[in-house]
Amino acid sequence: MQLRQWPPRQLMFSNKVAAWAILVAFLLSSVPTATAGGDYDEWFWDITGDTTDEDGDGYNDTATVGYDPDTTCECDVDIYVYITIFDNDTGDEVDSGSFEYTINNGEGDWFEEDWTPDYNGTFDFNITLYDDEGYLEDYADWYDVELWAMTGSTDETINVENGVFDEDEDQLMNDLGFYAHVKDDDEEDVNITVWKKNILGIWTFFNNGTTDEWGDLTFKNVTSGEYMWDASVSGEKLAGEGGYAVVDDTYTIGHVGIIEDWDGADDWDDFMAFVPEGNGSKDDAYVEVFDENGTMVDNGTTDDENWGDDHFFISDDLAQGNYTHYIYEEQGGDLLQNGSFYSYGSTSTNYDEWFEDWDYETEDTNGDFEDDTINISFDPDTECDCEVDINVMIEVFENETGDGVDWVFGEFTINGTADDWFSMNWTATDNGSYDFNVTLFDEDWNFEDQFRIEDVYLTNGGGGGQGDEDEWFYEWDYSTEDTNEDDEDDTIIIGYDPDTTCDCEVDITVYVDVYDNETGDWVDGIDAEHTIYDEEGDWFEQDWTAYENGSYDFGVFMYDEDWNQEDEFWIYDIYLSSDDGGGGNGTGDDNGVGHVGVIDDWDEDDYVNDYIGGVLEDDEFKE
Repeated sequence: MQLRQWPPRQLMFSNKVAAWAILVAFLLSSVPTATAGGDYDEWFWDITGDTTDEDGDGYNDTATVGYDPDTTCECDVDIYVYITIFDNDTGDEVDSGSFEYTINNGEGDWFEEDWTPDYNGTFDFNITLYDDEGYLEDYADWYDVELWAMTGSTDETINVENGVFDEDEDQLMNDLGFYAHVKDDDEEDVNITVWKKNILGIWTFFNNGTTDEWGDLTFKNVTSGEYMWDASVSGEKLAGEGGYAVVDDTYTIGHVGIIEDWDGADDWDDFMAFVPEGNGSKDDAYVEVFDENGTMVDNGTTDDENWGDDHFFISDDLAQGNYTHYIYEEQGGDLLQNGSFYSYGSTSTNYDEWFEDWDYETEDTNGDFEDDTINISFDPDTECDCEVDINVMIEVFENETGDGVDWVFGEFTINGTADDWFSMNWTATDNGSYDFNVTLFDEDWNFEDQFRIEDVYLTNGGGGGQGDEDEWFYEWDYSTEDTNEDDEDDTIIIGYDPDTTCDCEVDITVYVDVYDNETGDWVDGIDAEHTIYDEEGDWFEQDWTAYENGSYDFGVFMYDEDWNQEDEFWIYDIYLSSDDGGGGNGTGDDNGVGHVGVIDDWDEDDYVNDYIGGVLEDDEFKE
């Protein structure tokens, strides 16, 4: 099931999506296919797999495939993803499913599908991506996934969350919303009945409705006053569900309470509350949480965590059971919401880590007397008196638009509260003001802490940081030709148009590996270096001439200047005859003619930018 967010995304930040997007729990192979067709290309920009224990019996019973599909079209494109599961021992198909989504170039998407077997075993997953014309665009395989059938009792308790917020973005906090779910599974067809108190103080029926496929139900543009609600399924009241909500007379303040997996520990035992106001939320709203015995287990204001101008109260790692909460405008102030929720309990031990201190500075790295780079320093601590591996992600946003620009990632090891300072940097590719969200995750990608730096002006310094721009083959093709006029094609010419996300010059290296089609043995290899810029149209070619008659496969691999593999494609079963000379990127002659080319500092000006080339014939350089 796809990860989702409630209330609407403009009202709160979810750390789970960022953490999942960079989690690679198992090796997945994704190979662009040469059978793609249609007007545009689609592919899996990212794809991951993970297994979890959902019934709490100590054995992983659920496999989840997450993926981010992309397209070259700057338009809405319908895609179809098919997942087929096979028994690894027998090869028999066990199950399959199909999923339809709409994507658009440049937009970040993340979809998830999960599956649970009926018996213990090891399984293989085949994931294929088709466009709306039925062309196969990309595929991935996930092998040797060990899963157990569910044996424990899965907790299917339904939570119904309540909030008042500005869902329709009309600048009025007068949308009364509900969200029904079991952990991260949305619950459809939960009936919500709402009453409103009239001027005589009598509760009268207001409205009712059922949650949609996303678990949502919203009564929009309700009038100010006091509301009471209840929840039921198939006519039976949900035990422990129901509550009270106030819609403010001025429609300027809202309130939300929800059970979450806030710390990313996959255990849905963290209660989160916040009070929207203006373009952010209050940091002084007051919250109380009581267990089913009426004992207060937590209280405080909505300044536990913040995301920019949004402030939250968090009561984390609550023991399994029913709870009641109260949200006040401020301590000693008016009651805004009273309701109940169910905590599914903790299933893991999770030490706390946090940023004890942090700082930043900017600098000029390209000598133009304008600061283009930000250096962010931080001192992370842990409550564990031991070595702990942590992950830090810096997300970069345009200050004016809020659009995501880039991200930087780092891994570090800390011990207790030792005074450790680490630094990460990022260099702008365009002049502008930027915001930086710095998030701390533990080694299992549980969210731990974060801070935000806003409105930092940087000029274009060449771009990047301790992150990595993306490069890819936008288009490729090949042809064969006869170079020795024997009426048999002996040479393949492979052409390609590489692109990059960087608005700057980027050096890449493209390798072509040649394999015997029948045996799979490596035969030869050629390579070439290129400089590309953003998504400008380029076309480069490499050629290879066969030494012997036969069918060959060609793997074409792109690496960036840091030797990160960026993209690849394959060409299969190409028959070529022998030219006797053979080899790649050459003339194909067998007349004793050779050639050499090298980049060096020929004029000794300390710049390696002089091309030296020569042609050899009969062991002498030709003039």
